[in-house]
Amino acid sequence: MTWSCFLLSFLAVLPGPGPAPSTPAPLDVFEKLPEKLEGYRRVPASERFDHETLYQHIDGHAELYLSFGFRELLVLRYDRDGEAPIEVEIYDMGRSQDAFGVFAHGMERAEREVGQDSQYLSGMLTFWKDRFVVTVTAYPETEPRRRAVYALARTIAGLIKKDGALPGVVRRLPREGLAAESVRYFRHPVWLNSAYQISDGNPLALGPDTDAALARYKTGDNRHLLVLVEYPDERRAAAAEQSARKEILGDQPGPVRRPDGRYAALCRKKNRLALVFYAPDEKTARAALERAAEREAR
Repeated sequence: MTWSCFLLSFLAVLPGPGPAPSTPAPLDVFEKLPEKLEGYRRVPASERFDHETLYQHIDGHAELYLSFGFRELLVLRYDRDGEAPIEVEIYDMGRSQDAFGVFAHGMERAEREVGQDSQYLSGMLTFWKDRFVVTVTAYPETEPRRRAVYALARTIAGLIKKDGALPGVVRRLPREGLAAESVRYFRHPVWLNSAYQISDGNPLALGPDTDAALARYKTGDNRHLLVLVEYPDERRAAAAEQSARKEILGDQPGPVRRPDGRYAALCRKKNRLALVFYAPDEKTARAALERAAEREAR
């Protein structure tokens, strides 16, 4: 089965979007953004897309949003004579955890200029706050357009009245040595393997009812990758542990030296699994698992 077919089968078992939550403000509120800002005028017409029509706007990338429970997208534009428009995309993801998941998937640097986390790259500013992911894009980039992008983003963030909770599995990542820009949250092996090719298939038995996070760490000169997975019950976690030991560790107790010359190890506590990859030696792998266990105990 190809990855695209695998992902489509995953999306098929996701629950429908259901009724939109009553708080925070629904997308209608964003229609009230100012008509003029930084010399730009809002184009009166806006566009909306739901989970059935999202492909019309972002064909080729819609799967990411849909796999995180996407609900609705509002697209607005601001223009000025003689310039390309500034485009505003406001994604309602339904839950703050899923908004973070989408945002973090493309994170290259950790900034907090707007919302709960943000990133600005060459004319595109993306941030998340509560259940929303917002992208403001101004190509080509100029300093006046950059100022307008930030002004728009901060105005939108101000309309979102509260912050949202991070996924629990992300909060349980140890903080020592953590590279904040590397944190990823996911429920599907496609997004795990798009960040780091851990293994073919789905040896961790990831699915719609699991929560997983990964992050890079550096302690001194040593680097490694940590993956945490939470399952709905101990039975599922135990089955995933057995599968991972076979497919990733070659049925050895670990830490195990993999073909790339780096070490991998894993441990399970109740319904939670912790795995270390790319450790330079056995000592680093064991220490990383110990730190993960200590964080779980708090």
